[in-house]
Amino acid sequence: RPGVVETLLRFRSQLDGAGRGSIIDALRSPAVDAIVCVNVHGCMGYYCGLAKLLGSCKLIIVPCLHPYKAGGVLESERLCLRQADHLIANTEYERQILIEQGAEPRRVSVLGPGVNPAEPSEEARTSFRRQLNLADRPIISYLGRFDRTKGIDLVLAAFDRLHQDYPEAILVLAGAAGDYDPQAAPSWDDLCCRALFDITDAQKEGLLNACDVLVLASECESYGIVLAEAWMRGKPVIVTSTGALAEVVLHKQDGLVVARTPAALCDGMLEILENPGT
Repeated sequence: RPGVVETLLRFRSQLDGAGRGSIIDALRSPAVDAIVCVNVHGCMGYYCGLAKLLGSCKLIIVPCLHPYKAGGVLESERLCLRQADHLIANTEYERQILIEQGAEPRRVSVLGPGVNPAEPSEEARTSFRRQLNLADRPIISYLGRFDRTKGIDLVLAAFDRLHQDYPEAILVLAGAAGDYDPQAAPSWDDLCCRALFDITDAQKEGLLNACDVLVLASECESYGIVLAEAWMRGKPVIVTSTGALAEVVLHKQDGLVVARTPAALCDGMLEILENPGT
């Protein structure tokens, strides 16, 4: 819009050679009428909140909260949220958390995130399977940080159960390293499990096209963007009835919503593998 300069800041952004002072100076520039801060975690939320305190611009925050336990929103995050002129939640679930944290309901809107359009790619599918020597084996996929809060340990435990009755299936875990090493788990088996750390965009595209089902068992999500990425490629999903996941996925319409236990996740995997395309 004419006269409005929006500064989009992401938590993982790298500002080449910029120190704290130069970031604040940039945000306080007279040319900036509004700041849009995406993801309140970490230093960028702090910088945006401080710029709001020191300047006169409007501050809009898309928090992307992940409060993994009661009181899990950090005090630094609360301080930043209080500075916002408006908050945009990914789901109604996240909106209610923001209101519980003290946000005025009239200052919180719900606007789900989007992903870049993508079509299923047979080339990406066959290339990925060939590189990992997977042939046509059914693939259970997990895409996310390797943390227990993301439920990677539950997915592995569920697959261990599944493999007893469905030995041809294979589990592919992909994402950034975290507090859980699946290859150190007693149930890890190199013959039926693969772990891809810090995958490239091409590997992610290949996995999304090659997999038969995506499983997300997070303790808490404000949305779960990987679900939309899987749907764009026509893949079924299994989620647990926690956080916003049960709001995003309608059971047996958009995927399966199951209890957050290995047994329930295993049953969901088996249901989808035995009823492909339904």
